[in-house]
Amino acid sequence: MRESPAAHVVLLTKVDKLSGNERQKSVSRTRKAAAAAGLELPIVLTSAEDGRGRKEIFDWIKIHLGL
Repeated sequence: MRESPAAHVVLLTKVDKLSGNERQKSVSRTRKAAAAAGLELPIVLTSAEDGRGRKEIFDWIKIHLGL
């Protein structure tokens, strides 16, 4: 593996348990917390129950590994 700075992504799990409004609030709170720490990170909503976010996670990994 080539040497480069580590890439980061925020995974919000169990989003199948939240309503659409609750998901939006969760993403907003997460963005605000990251911004307060001086970070701008991608956020992926995930659910093992319905598979949500799986493709996005694998695509993100492939991009950052240069595949």
